[in-house]
Amino acid sequence: MSTVLATNDAVVVALEAGTLKEHLHANLELKSSWHKDHGCDISALGNKLSAGSSRFVIGVSDTGTCTGKDETWARGVEQTVSNHLNNFLSPVQAVKSLECRSTASGWIVLIEVIDPGTVVYWEQEAYKAVGTTSQRMSPAEVMELTIKRPGLTDKTAQPCSATIPPDLITDFIEKAKKRHPKDALLERNFSNSDEMLFAIGLRERQAARLLFGDSKFRVVCYSKDSTPILNENQVGLFRILKPDFIAFIQRWTREANGATSEPYPPAALSEGLANAVAHAAYVEQDGELVIELYPDRLQISNLAWPDSGCFANKWFSRSHKTFNNVLVEALRFAGVVDELGRGKTVIFSECLKAGKPAPIVVIEPAGRYTRWRLIVYCGQQDARKLRLLERLREQYKDEHKALIGTALALWRDKKVSEIRQFVDGESLPVFSELLASMDGPVFFWDKEDTLVLRRWAQILLGEGKDSKSLQPSEEENLLRLAKDISIKYHGGYIIPKTLRQYASMGDTPSEKSLSSKLLGKWVDQGHMKKEKKGMYHFEQPTMPEVDIRDAIIRRLAGMDENK
Repeated sequence: MSTVLATNDAVVVALEAGTLKEHLHANLELKSSWHKDHGCDISALGNKLSAGSSRFVIGVSDTGTCTGKDETWARGVEQTVSNHLNNFLSPVQAVKSLECRSTASGWIVLIEVIDPGTVVYWEQEAYKAVGTTSQRMSPAEVMELTIKRPGLTDKTAQPCSATIPPDLITDFIEKAKKRHPKDALLERNFSNSDEMLFAIGLRERQAARLLFGDSKFRVVCYSKDSTPILNENQVGLFRILKPDFIAFIQRWTREANGATSEPYPPAALSEGLANAVAHAAYVEQDGELVIELYPDRLQISNLAWPDSGCFANKWFSRSHKTFNNVLVEALRFAGVVDELGRGKTVIFSECLKAGKPAPIVVIEPAGRYTRWRLIVYCGQQDARKLRLLERLREQYKDEHKALIGTALALWRDKKVSEIRQFVDGESLPVFSELLASMDGPVFFWDKEDTLVLRRWAQILLGEGKDSKSLQPSEEENLLRLAKDISIKYHGGYIIPKTLRQYASMGDTPSEKSLSSKLLGKWVDQGHMKKEKKGMYHFEQPTMPEVDIRDAIIRRLAGMDENK
């Protein structure tokens, strides 16, 4: 007879008694070691209905024998698992605890998995237990499980007997068919809208009324002097996500500002609208979605939960939270939203790629809730921003790093402590690397907690050039700085690339030529000698210096001022 292991202590007792067998316990999964792919088993355990808590044990073979590992191994596995859970598990609340335990025959790592009240995903896929294996769930199975797990705060899962007209439901089904062309559920010929809603699990649910029924949203268009020239209510929130509505926004804005190209990056516009529909707080007035069109910008606003403020402007973060599990799963089913938490990054990145101003999010008080207002700017492409992005693409050969570098340059007027809040997860190491880099577009001045554009980025953004000749004062200061650092820390030797770093130049052909000409000029003036091709040497004693310059030298040379 199968029993349930209620605590981690019970796992240790069973292991030492020789009774820790998967077939003896309904909530047990044993692994001799950890691999990232084992996360699908954690998803399957979390998706078991009425399973209570389950135990995922690492360091024990399929036969229930401890592998005899030591504490160092266990701590290392614990850290690796923790990183994988944070990066790949959604929601992370599906794992209640993660701990190392010592047993009579060696160390083990225990993961307690619980039902979080919603579908559990591993790398954006949901899994189910089939015998002794875990299998990926079909979209229809995910939808069914979502309905069975409405949670306590999901209004979109609550019962609703409103009459739903068929037009938007038909559009929804057609969109889902394109997303899942081989899904047998969608190949049926539905006789009416009620049958369609039943098939996808949304019949008599608030999610159906919000998406396809009488739920209202408001569209307001303004003239150049901010006078409303159109103010109307429309019904059915799925209408916001249809191509013809998105085309209306592009067309109206193009006519209002005289643009000859698409005012908004299509992907950024689609993601901004989808995020508003997916994450509005529907507990009052159906979320109060308002779409405001100005000649120079688009504002998308909706009621939000108070704790949504922690996600505002986190453009390079995948942190997310929604209380609308059923509605969001319906949008995933139709392919309107894909990877949860990815929308913010898409909006920001697409705006940068199009040379548009960076979008912003404003959080405003709205009674017991807040109002989330996304502002996306249009206007002509800024060739200088595009030039900076292209320069960083060439330099890093990495799109993600180039986008973050461009963002840092655009955020240069903000405190670094504020900017850090915009980034987390897999983007944080890139952010830190760029701040510490000598060849990035910005320099982190930690004394003032500010970013300073490097010279090449200043020139590029200010004049649209790759390089320019130095002013006499700039050249003199650079000579003094290069000489001091070279003699103090490098035996007097310097190469062109090092000089470009001291001058905050880049590595374009024009800047390489400029640095070589400078070194040649200094050789002619007797400041240094050329040792060989690409290698120069300062021989004279270092020039007199002032205290503040010594601190700058130490910072640029990577020396600790206090040692």
